[in-house]
Amino acid sequence: MTIFLRNIVKEWTYRPLAFSLLLVGYVIGIVVLSFGISVAQASRTMALESVSGPPEHFELIHANFQEGDSNIFSDIKKIALDAGKYAEIQVGIDSKINEKEHVVLGVHFEILPEWQTPLISGKQFDANDLVGGEKVVVIGKQVADEYFPEGLKKNSYINVNGEQYNIIGVVGKETRQTQWDDNIYVPLKALQNSSSRQSTYHFLVRTNDKKPTEEVNRMISEITKTAEKIQISTEKPHFSSKESEFWSNILVTAILSGIILLVTVINVSNLTLFWIVERRNEIGILKAIGATNWTIARQITCEMLFICFLSAIISILVQSCITYVFNAYKWLATEITVSWSNWIISFGIATICGLVTSITPVNKCLKVAPSEVLKQE
Repeated sequence: MTIFLRNIVKEWTYRPLAFSLLLVGYVIGIVVLSFGISVAQASRTMALESVSGPPEHFELIHANFQEGDSNIFSDIKKIALDAGKYAEIQVGIDSKINEKEHVVLGVHFEILPEWQTPLISGKQFDANDLVGGEKVVVIGKQVADEYFPEGLKKNSYINVNGEQYNIIGVVGKETRQTQWDDNIYVPLKALQNSSSRQSTYHFLVRTNDKKPTEEVNRMISEITKTAEKIQISTEKPHFSSKESEFWSNILVTAILSGIILLVTVINVSNLTLFWIVERRNEIGILKAIGATNWTIARQITCEMLFICFLSAIISILVQSCITYVFNAYKWLATEITVSWSNWIISFGIATICGLVTSITPVNKCLKVAPSEVLKQE
């Protein structure tokens, strides 16, 4: 390994221009591809956020009671708490926050959801908060700005229906507005029976790895038993325009990245060929002193792979700087990040490119005749 690295450094020292052009060519191609991956991931995230998670995993129930009854809430609460054993349940409840009218979302689950509202600060509910009926609350970014213009302190409280709740987290996105900015999430078990004559309730039923059909049907069956006059409807969210926008971004990214990477591979192959031609005498001498074709082919391929891997590392570092600038100045509608998929795909592409661009140089090396080289010497 030490000898191999020493040879690489020697080649870089002897032929800095060719080596640098190879490196830059790969870096440009891999950066474009990796950046495209990040943009595609950000588009996917935005599409999911537009409907609050994978749409196939949740459904909405709208229940309208013809006659408002203050006792309905206790029945609704019992049904939702029971359903929370199998799914995440959110119930919209008319409430007062610091004496202002708001819709509070009573939340209950016993199995941690796979998808949760993006967190800006603090923490989300866990099952212990909900099952124990803790007096805690998670609020949207706009609510935090409205009621706490000077910022949240370590122990900040908000008044919900005359009771104090400790704020444990703020949700939303720092870079843009979202549908959660005005939301207030409270453990359903911690909410006291409402005295209002609320006639319409909206339920969100979310499951982790399946369609929530069974849970929705079970809840509808129980809700219909609470009153004689009731209208119930369901709604299945979908991506709508966001879905086509997401796939359009994926398609454009794939095409552009593919074209640029193809051009890069072609150019790098030519540069590699030039690099090998410059080393023709060196290869001939190696053959003359006993080096086999396999030994030379392995050396050339390893050198190309080393250059590609080094390019991949530099590419990720370059992209990290680019994404930092983009996020800092909010040049995109969403934040882009460098994830493990960027590393894996970048190194995968680097390996493929290294092997592909080694084919022509290796063939040229194998055709070098030691006798011709020695005659020229």
